[in-house]
Amino acid sequence: MKTYTPDELQQVRKLHAEWLLDHMKGSRANLSKANLSKADLSGADLSGADLSGAYLRGAYLSGADLSRADLSRADLSRADLRGADLRGADLSGADLRGADLRGADLSGADLRRAKLPTGETWEEYLSTSVPALLTSGGKSIKEVLADGAWSCHEWTNCPMACALGIHKPEEAPEALRPRVEQFVQLFDAELVPEPKVTE
Repeated sequence: MKTYTPDELQQVRKLHAEWLLDHMKGSRANLSKANLSKADLSGADLSGADLSGAYLRGAYLSGADLSRADLSRADLSRADLRGADLRGADLSGADLRGADLRGADLSGADLRRAKLPTGETWEEYLSTSVPALLTSGGKSIKEVLADGAWSCHEWTNCPMACALGIHKPEEAPEALRPRVEQFVQLFDAELVPEPKVTE
């Protein structure tokens, strides 16, 4: 596992920037399996970069452009990803436990087999955590979905408003607030499929 100095990382970023402008120049950033623990890549443009299997534990990636980047199997635990652009990123099998994803755009990201900040895998989140959250206000999933809440991305009629009778995350019970915020982020990114209602 290669460890990069700040100067080496700067060179990789420079060549990647050239490649983004013209694929005949520079070179795509290949940081696959690199040791980037606690590296400061805040605001970096690594869109389309190969970071598969990279060790990014505790890395600073706030405001970074990681759209369409390959982050499959990357260790992003405790990484600062606030405001990061992760649109279309491959996060399959990535470890996001404890990562700060506030304000990050996850639209179109692949989260299969990923471990979410809250600890469960994406599959566990969809099969267990989402149904539990939707029914935590005392309504059935069928009741929550009755008024077309899954097609609404405003607080007037979104799933959390229907499930908990709230109109912003701050109104959620304190114990549920992190879950509500996570759900809203993933729901707004259109990553959470509508639950199937069984009679």
